[in-house]
Amino acid sequence: MDARWEPAPVPAPALAGELETNVRRLLEYEENELAATAERAGRVPELASALASGIDGAAIQERLSSAAWWSSFRAFGCAVLMGDELKAARAMPAIGFSPAEIARAVHPNGTSATAGAGLVAGPAGTVTAAVAEIAGAPKGRVVLVRLVDRQMVARLAMRANIILMLTDGQRDLGTSLPDGMMPEVQRLIGHESDHVLVDRKLKRLAVAVSWTKGLWLWAVSGWDP
Repeated sequence: MDARWEPAPVPAPALAGELETNVRRLLEYEENELAATAERAGRVPELASALASGIDGAAIQERLSSAAWWSSFRAFGCAVLMGDELKAARAMPAIGFSPAEIARAVHPNGTSATAGAGLVAGPAGTVTAAVAEIAGAPKGRVVLVRLVDRQMVARLAMRANIILMLTDGQRDLGTSLPDGMMPEVQRLIGHESDHVLVDRKLKRLAVAVSWTKGLWLWAVSGWDP
């Protein structure tokens, strides 16, 4: 069955506001969870010890890849900074920004005693990123990142139990649907400025939630007109 998306009635159904609120809470939870994880990573004593020992960056990177004390953080891209100097990095996605630039995007005013997190959109990709001080290592910071891609969208959609699609207004950057169902939802691309669309035939409602400039998450749910 083909989707027939059209502007929502005025005023928009209450479901539209509920969907947007739920997505924004989901994104806030994602950032808070990542910040807490980075804070835990910064408190790993072996990381501070490695920096204090004077070993080179290659040896630190090898430990990030194999040491048991870092196993809880290998699901993330990681960089270790001393000031703005990169000491080691592991599995950092290439988004066109250096780890120091990602850290500055999260903490524009420099270092902070409080772990912070946020969305960082680079010229070649987007990540959620968190930065935390490394306890016992003056000027030491750890950066953890997750690439914003289809895998992340699928994970967020599963957590919220809704359909999600990431778009830049021109392309599908990640959809939480099997390939065969994508065309119906992909018809929403380019209509982000409409904000709320409905499909009366298939009884669905879609809301474009702005994540950052030029990046949206379409949230789609069942709707009873």
